[in-house]
Amino acid sequence: MKLQQLQKIFENATEEQLQQVNSFYQKDKDIIKNLQEENNTLSTQVTELKNDISELEKNKGNSEELQKNINELQEKLKMQEETYKKETEERKINDLINEVISTKKWTNEATKLYYTQQLKEELTNKENVGKSAEELLTAMTKDIDNVYINEQQEKIQIPAVGNTGNNVAFTAKQLETMSTDEINKNWDNIVKGVTE
Repeated sequence: MKLQQLQKIFENATEEQLQQVNSFYQKDKDIIKNLQEENNTLSTQVTELKNDISELEKNKGNSEELQKNINELQEKLKMQEETYKKETEERKINDLINEVISTKKWTNEATKLYYTQQLKEELTNKENVGKSAEELLTAMTKDIDNVYINEQQEKIQIPAVGNTGNNVAFTAKQLETMSTDEINKNWDNIVKGVTE
């Protein structure tokens, strides 16, 4: 999808945000294409195995060797169907997780990855049948600090280090880069900047 098309959909988005959306869109297209190819391959294999079984059953007569081949093919077909079912269920869970995780503004990538894994475990837990991914994630993070970005904190106006009183906008990330000594040394200015 072209960035101009995305700009029409997301009018207030920055170019970086549009590129991220485009990147997610492209990844989803690639995933869907790969899944369709896998599905076609598996469908072809299942059809071939069923045809082989059908052909062997027609010609088996009393032959023990043919019966053994039929049993092996039926077992192989059963295993492939189980594998396909597991992969389908896992894709479904991953889609649910991605849908919920991508709507949040995480403080960092490590936190996002941690809660992604935790959410997957909770969704596969039989005790949580009937609960939504959003509900489970909310329960996991409700009493935990510093999981999501607090947009109000990012917009606080505080004076810069060594500034004589002119307020300068700092983001939370810039504050994080200040050493403890710098924060302690300029604490009065920081507090003054926050309260003014």
